[in-house]
Amino acid sequence: MAKGTISFIIDTDGSVTFETHGMKGKKCTEITKQLEEAIGIVEKKTLKSDYYQKDDVHIRMGHK
Repeated sequence: MAKGTISFIIDTDGSVTFETHGMKGKKCTEITKQLEEAIGIVEKKTLKSDYYQKDDVHIRMGHK
């Protein structure tokens, strides 16, 4: 499973900025959705070019 990280910046006024690293496709928004809900109002969301790339999904099929 691919791993990624999230960087947080908490400003002196209490505003929080976070950025995902090492995640492609919609994985970043799936992971940050709970953070956004916990923090409160989202003032701005910027999607990086990684969002528009396909996620590295590996599917292993077995034989019965």
